[in-house]
Amino acid sequence: MPTPSKVALSRRRHSAMGCNEMRSWFEVEVALPPALADAVCNRMFELGSTGLELEEGADSVLVRAYFPTDSSEHPAQELGEYLRALRADHSVVRWRAVNEEQWADSWKQWFQPIAVGRHLWITPPWHEHSPPGRVTLTIEPGMAFGTGHHASTVGCLELIEEVLATGRIAQALDLGTGSGILAIAMAKLGVPEIRASDIDPIALGVARDNVARNGVQAAVTVESTWELGQGIYDLVAANLYRNALEELAERLATVVRQPGHLVCAGFFDGDVAAVIDAYASYGFAPERHWQRDEWAALWLRRG
Repeated sequence: MPTPSKVALSRRRHSAMGCNEMRSWFEVEVALPPALADAVCNRMFELGSTGLELEEGADSVLVRAYFPTDSSEHPAQELGEYLRALRADHSVVRWRAVNEEQWADSWKQWFQPIAVGRHLWITPPWHEHSPPGRVTLTIEPGMAFGTGHHASTVGCLELIEEVLATGRIAQALDLGTGSGILAIAMAKLGVPEIRASDIDPIALGVARDNVARNGVQAAVTVESTWELGQGIYDLVAANLYRNALEELAERLATVVRQPGHLVCAGFFDGDVAAVIDAYASYGFAPERHWQRDEWAALWLRRG
């Protein structure tokens, strides 16, 4: 029997956390046929999930989702109705309450170092070995998206490597930085000035810690905003989700230099055409389409 594997996602993060407040969540576990996992994950995000973990077995997928306990609506009923609509109401569903410390510590049980692309080695701080010839990114994900294990993050990192191979990138923006992994990678691969922005205070704290942990404070500025301003960037990286990317197309067109590059991810392969169309009228053309495990990433070139 194949060894189960785990993947973690955090597409939408809850941001109303006080500095001294221990938050809690409802954790829901759903055992599903693999063919239904993507649809159920999307529905859980729509219902307000702050993060997901997927554990893949031989003939089923265990989806573990987290919902804030202070949410105005408990998602149990809507989730049950959705499973029935998929004819998956026989799926095993379990609920329990977990606190912030339990949620954060669960990462350490399975977050292992991995090689990404041609140059990168992503490792948590509790692993010390780094192979020769690799650029090491030491990432403590905490409660922010961006461990380097999920396909959308891998796609962004590999496309960023390809963009940097085409020539010098002087200024870059990491929009929705999460753990800071994309900004840190750009800095360690030679980009001298990167702005990393997010609106989630949890992510901002994690990103700042990771920037310091990797010694790239001189290159990376972490900011608590999504206001793009009038800065002009040679490269923008945006690992978000389809709707956000489509809504941001006009604004991003004002800050990406001509010639310049946009690397984006956080959507399924079936959404690629829609994302390309959203940016085509602003002078962006697809340079590279990356795909893995139903997830996609795009390198769009402008000018």
